[in-house]
Parts: sequence; C-alpha cells; structure tokens
Amino acid sequence: MFYTEQLKLKNKNINLEKLDNIVNELIPAGQNIYDKAQADTKQLYKLLDGLSIPLEGEKLDRVIRRTCGTLGGGNHYIELRTDSNNQHWLTVHTGSRALGVIVASHHQKIAQELLSENKKINQEIIDYLTQNGRTTEIQAALNDYNKNHITPNYVKTKKRPVINPELAYLDGKRIR
Repeated sequence: MFYTEQLKLKNKNINLEKLDNIVNELIPAGQNIYDKAQADTKQLYKLLDGLSIPLEGEKLDRVIRRTCGTLGGGNHYIELRTDSNNQHWLTVHTGSRALGVIVASHHQKIAQELLSENKKINQEIIDYLTQNGRTTEIQAALNDYNKNHITPNYVKTKKRPVINPELAYLDGKRIR
C-alpha cells in the first residue's frame, strides 16, 4: 500500500532552503508521528470499510489517525526536480506506515495458526491444567508452547511442524 503524487509547479523561483525547512518542520518523517490525531475518525472508517481486521481504540488512534500525512521512512520521499524543459515537479511518495504491517501480520498469524493448529493445542493445554487444578501454570505453559515451541507431554493433539511466520500465507479462501 503506497501512494505517489506528482504535481507540476507553476512557480519556477522556488527557495529550496525554505521548502526544505517547511517540509522538515511540518511533516513528521521516519518513525515520528503527530502528537495529536490528524484525521477525522468517521472519514477513516469510511476509507477502511471492509478491511479484514478491526482497527479500533489504540490501533486506530496511533497507527492511522496520528500517522496520516506523515512521510514515514525507507523509500518514502518528497522530491523537487526539474525536467529537460525546465519545468519543476514536486513528487511525494508515501506508504501506509504501520497499517500495511498490521494487516500483513494479522493474516500471516491466521495462516500460521491454520497450518500448525496452535489454537487447538493452546486450548488443550488450558483444559488439562484447569482440570488438574494447575491454573497458575497456564500462562507459562502457553508461553513455552507459543514462543519456545515446547509442547507439554500431556498434549495429545498431533503437532504439525512449526511454520515460520514469514512463510505462512493465505490463499484467499480463509481471510477473516
């Protein structure tokens, strides 16, 4: 998800130092975001209608409302150039900032869970420890399984191979 806009400028007497100062002063770049929301929540909900993951509360505020209108980093840029006809062009290339990462991570996690049956095994761990009066051990056992891939010996579900999250993908049929 990226956006590129190119504008033909009428004024050919552009003070480059002043333009650079304005961009650096007014437009957060890199990991920086605005202190306050820059976008109207109702407008954002319209734009994001149909998005396959819920973006509410902190995610909506931090990820979207406070990053709208920021430059980001990496290959995102604002460029002023002159073509062979001495025409000035302003080009702005930005991305979705964290929104793209959130959407991709959400779907990779679903794909990984589908491939490795994590939910089923997690529930089996919870059920076993609850039934045996060992509820204080649940969080540690889940952490061992989900983060360290240590399966307790009481788990009966046949464990599928651990799938590297970067290699997990959805085929379009299981997108939630």
